Amino acid sequence: MSSEVLEIILDNPWIAIIALGFAFLSSFMVKFGARLAEILGDLIQKKVEKSES
Repeated sequence: MSSEVLEIILDNPWIAIIALGFAFLSSFMVKFGARLAEILGDLIQKKVEKSES
């Protein structure tokens, strides 16, 4: 991190708060998205198995 970026963050603490919020949100969305994909995958697999039988 350059000193200029550090100065901007110190002058505007809300930028750091927003950045942390986005970081937390994106990590949550990745975990949630992976879980959602898993559930959808299971549902699709069950439908395929039903249509095959």
